[in-house]
Amino acid sequence: MKLGLHIPLEFFTPTQAVECAQHADSTGLEMVVVNDHLFLPWTRHASDSWTVLAAMASSTKTIRLGPCVTPLPLRHPFIVAKLSAAVDQLSQGRLIMGVGAGWFRNEFDSINAPYLKLAERLAQTEEAMRLLRELWVNPSVVFKGQYYNIDGLSLKPKPVQKPHPPFFLGGNSKTILSLTAKYGEGWMPFSPSLADLTHRVKLIGKFLRNERRSLDEIQIIPSIPLQLGKDKKRAFQQLPAYLKAIRASGFNYILGSPTECVKQIQAYMEAGATQIILRLVNPPQAAAHIQTIADEIRPLLSP
Repeated sequence: MKLGLHIPLEFFTPTQAVECAQHADSTGLEMVVVNDHLFLPWTRHASDSWTVLAAMASSTKTIRLGPCVTPLPLRHPFIVAKLSAAVDQLSQGRLIMGVGAGWFRNEFDSINAPYLKLAERLAQTEEAMRLLRELWVNPSVVFKGQYYNIDGLSLKPKPVQKPHPPFFLGGNSKTILSLTAKYGEGWMPFSPSLADLTHRVKLIGKFLRNERRSLDEIQIIPSIPLQLGKDKKRAFQQLPAYLKAIRASGFNYILGSPTECVKQIQAYMEAGATQIILRLVNPPQAAAHIQTIADEIRPLLSP
């Protein structure tokens, strides 16, 4: 079972986030991702994800990294293509391209970016993915779409990965699951329940069959907040206040002692997860949590 980290940039400074990535890299964890927001409902503090990813890329050796996820309708695809190509260059081909449709309207409104209805935003996301792929791969791009038009624009330098960095999609709608089957190498839901994960993995399997693909060709990688403690009750008390408040709204966590956390991770594996991204939530505890994941949790998940 491969394990990764999710570093929420509303809690972690850029320096703290990079140090977490370096620590995860040195312990042999698989992946580190950061959320991509201008700000969030519970805080105005949110460091720029692509700047942090560039610093992570240049200061680590083997760990894969990327956004979880970047809202494609928020920026023009050419800007996203430039940012992602630079991170793939700096990391020598370790970028995973987490993408989604966006959900926080205030971010869009704050920079006068159109916030379309969900169905249109999903169509815009698919078009942006197609354009990203064209920009990453082709020497010059002519693209005429419903949302984006480019006439002979070139992206240089290109990403290192060939044919291009892999798409990992975030979100729970049927359209996102369908896009995962059509374009993606993985699906990265945030904090799903076991029942929800099981249900949506079956849906992805159906969409994959329509694309003449199989579940073996993609990764199912839920991102789930982690809080270690002597037991589940005491671990829950250490969660940030906003996470405690929204637990009743359907958010799910991995909580407790390393042994308790292993049992919860195993339940996600049985529900269809191929990898788990553990979302750190307390910067002062981050180094100890990363070491515990590597030394105590990961070995108990090995065959």
